[in-house]
Amino acid sequence: MKTFYFTPGQKQEILSVVDDLTHKAALELGFAVGCRVSEALELTVEDVDFEKGWVRVPDVKKKDRRIVPVAPGVQAILKMYIRERGLKPRDRLFTVSSVTLNNWLRRYAGKATIQPRPEEGNLR
Repeated sequence: MKTFYFTPGQKQEILSVVDDLTHKAALELGFAVGCRVSEALELTVEDVDFEKGWVRVPDVKKKDRRIVPVAPGVQAILKMYIRERGLKPRDRLFTVSSVTLNNWLRRYAGKATIQPRPEEGNLR
């Protein structure tokens, strides 16, 4: 199966129909750093450096981490999400399964009428 990547316009369409802060934080961050679902689920609060404006993303295939810049708008959503959830530095940002995160992505892609439907495991 060919890997499906969202265009910037499709990402914006999807994000425009997200109506839940947790879902928005997960999808905004995943799209911003271009990570796999499994990588998004590995992120902790301390992986986000708001002062420097980047996120340290785990690369599950290479067993390494990469530094990715994050736009101020995405940082603002993450700050609000972390504050509302009362998360501590070592807490995982998102404590859902990969199935759940994939379901959110498919649901909002459907609401935004994005075709073709995204494959599982991809937030790129």
